[in-house]
Amino acid sequence: MIRSNPTAIPLRASDLKHLQATIEERQKAADATTNPAAAGATSTASATQEERGQSGGPAQPQSAAEQRKKDRAAMSVNERIGL
Repeated sequence: MIRSNPTAIPLRASDLKHLQATIEERQKAADATTNPAAAGATSTASATQEERGQSGGPAQPQSAAEQRKKDRAAMSVNERIGL
């Protein structure tokens, strides 16, 4: 296999501003979900437990491949590409 040099992608100032805004939004969202004093945190926590099958009922065994498929399906396009 022949390797080639990576292609440089030019970034404009508007691209950087958009990227910084997206990163800030994600950080705020992550802070809101990790902060227990945030509004609605208790209802979100119970909903995620039910989604994961930890609502107190018997656990359904899942393979790692099935779990990855579910996780990937739950992610947005921007999350999958690392934005």
